[in-house]
Amino acid sequence: MAEQELRNSRDQSDDDPEQMDQLEDERQEQEEESQQPEPRREAEAAKAGFFHVYKSGQGYWTRLGTAIGSGGVVVAILIFFYERMRVWLVDGATGRPRMGLIVGILGTVAVVTAVLIFRLLNRPRIVDFLVATESEMKKVNWTSRKDLVGSTKVVILFMFAIALFLFVVDVAFSYFFQLIRVLKYGPFSI
Repeated sequence: MAEQELRNSRDQSDDDPEQMDQLEDERQEQEEESQQPEPRREAEAAKAGFFHVYKSGQGYWTRLGTAIGSGGVVVAILIFFYERMRVWLVDGATGRPRMGLIVGILGTVAVVTAVLIFRLLNRPRIVDFLVATESEMKKVNWTSRKDLVGSTKVVILFMFAIALFLFVVDVAFSYFFQLIRVLKYGPFSI
């Protein structure tokens, strides 16, 4: 609405340079007001609600990948502690693990960690970074499948050639050291 008024007043004031400068100054002030500083954005994001998704339509794949990676780390940690708790939390009378207590502790840790990951992945600075990362990844010029397969074949072939070369050099040195009596047995001696 303000832009349309600005355009209309520009059209009317094409002859008056002072009025045009004033309108330009007003436009710049409006732009500066629209660019919010970082603390203000975080405060507004906090006001939106506990489970509000900041910039929900942007950075979907990077957020998803980060969440899956974080979830994988949490699951690995939970499995580690599950194995340890089966030994640590044993019922004295029966000698069996106290599964109710173990599941309760690990479930609580899992829920708290999931909420913590959600909150961390919705902080404005982190979201802005993930959105920027996804936009940069879209600019990458990815290789074609044909080039990728060809390059992979070259790398694998070169790896086997180097392995064969190192095997031959190793066997030659083993025979040489056996010949000068540094080694008692050759490379294929039993």
